[in-house]
Amino acid sequence: MFLYALVLPLLLSAQSNEKPRSEDEVHDAIARAAQLYYDARYKESIDLLLRLNDALRSKTGQLVEKIDVQLHLALAHVGLNETTEALLSLREVYALDPDFRLDPDQFSPKVLTLAEQAKKEADEVRCQRVRGDAHKLLETQNPTAVLNFIEPMRSKCGGLEEVETISAELFFKIGLGLYKRGEFQEALRDFRNAVKLSPKHEVAAQYVDLTENKLQIAADLLLLDWRKNFDAHELAGASAAYRRMLSYDESGSVKQMLDQVRAGYRKALSDLLESWRRACASGDTPAMDTILGEASVLLPDRSIGEDILAQMTSCSKPRCMQMNAQLALTRLKTRVNPDIPAAAIDFVRNSQPAVRVKAKIDEQGNVRVTETEGAGNELVHNAVRSAVERWKFAPIVDQNGPRCVDTEFPIVIRP
Repeated sequence: MFLYALVLPLLLSAQSNEKPRSEDEVHDAIARAAQLYYDARYKESIDLLLRLNDALRSKTGQLVEKIDVQLHLALAHVGLNETTEALLSLREVYALDPDFRLDPDQFSPKVLTLAEQAKKEADEVRCQRVRGDAHKLLETQNPTAVLNFIEPMRSKCGGLEEVETISAELFFKIGLGLYKRGEFQEALRDFRNAVKLSPKHEVAAQYVDLTENKLQIAADLLLLDWRKNFDAHELAGASAAYRRMLSYDESGSVKQMLDQVRAGYRKALSDLLESWRRACASGDTPAMDTILGEASVLLPDRSIGEDILAQMTSCSKPRCMQMNAQLALTRLKTRVNPDIPAAAIDFVRNSQPAVRVKAKIDEQGNVRVTETEGAGNELVHNAVRSAVERWKFAPIVDQNGPRCVDTEFPIVIRP
């Protein structure tokens, strides 16, 4: 019952004059037409496809469906030996898609031969239209519009030589005017377009060389100007020189020059990053702010060193190094002995107490005692703490800069 309900509308659509409306109806109608073709009911297939073609003609899009309809029409006409009508349908296929291809394993030699002829005819119609429209565009004296229009078809359509020659001459005349006004970048673009359209335009080719030489000299002078300002820390002047370089065609030697300038900016920014990291490690916030300010005004374009700048956004100081007392004491510069109060002298004489002193040595070599253990006498503990916090060490430095150190000193108090 379900299958019957599904097939019945298809049969009604095929046998009635009603045009398919939805995409599903279009696909179903194409499938029905194909089945009629395989059943050798060519006339019925053609009638259905013509109604479907009328329905699709007024619609935008649905290119695949339109091509399918024309292809099936061509096959049905071939089945009836109606070669002229088949050829017309195949021409419509190539009008819709110039690059359409038939699989030679799926179609007969007759169909493939007709398709090849139809493609040639459709291409010629298209090229005639291109040639006519190109000549109309020439009347606007806008060679750029002509070039943009014919560029996709130059390799496919013959007969464009006159249009190319006239457009090349227009490009050359416009470029020559720009060259005389010193607008070399724009002139070079037009001279190159003239040569592209007419490779035998020797004068345009010579002006390409002349203009490239002038631009190279100007670029070299800009690089010298940038280097002078950059080395003198005249950042505004360096930025202005860099932006003028950007107006040049970024290719060849100009690209190498811009790469060199950007490398210079990145090197200077990397040096600032190292200084910022050292300030971060030592907790020097004012220095960090100063360096960050220098970095923010260094670049004419943040994209040159965005990845480096991103590393200056947050400061997380590295944890203090763990170091044994023996190694830490090799860097001791100033030592102060505990001043034992009179009330604790007898205690020291009788017990010779040992005190374990846990301490933190900061990046400048100063000491802060965090804990004392072992003596059992508060006066002795206070005396030892006071003495050790006046010790001075040489700063300890690794690849990340100055580092703080956590250590523990065993101190024995003798009379």
